[in-house]
Amino acid sequence: MKDVVDIVYHPAPSIERLYLELTNRCNLSCEMCYRQNWQEPLGDMSTEMLSTIA
Repeated sequence: MKDVVDIVYHPAPSIERLYLELTNRCNLSCEMCYRQNWQEPLGDMSTEMLSTIA
């Protein structure tokens, strides 16, 4: 019950910073980059999506 009370009376903190990745395309092929294992297609964030976020 205490967990429920904490959620109700202690709202989430406000967002101080937000970093947006407008594109996931990159041609550097860095060894330490995790993107080499992605199964998702490469591309750019649409204007519509950006408008939804902002």
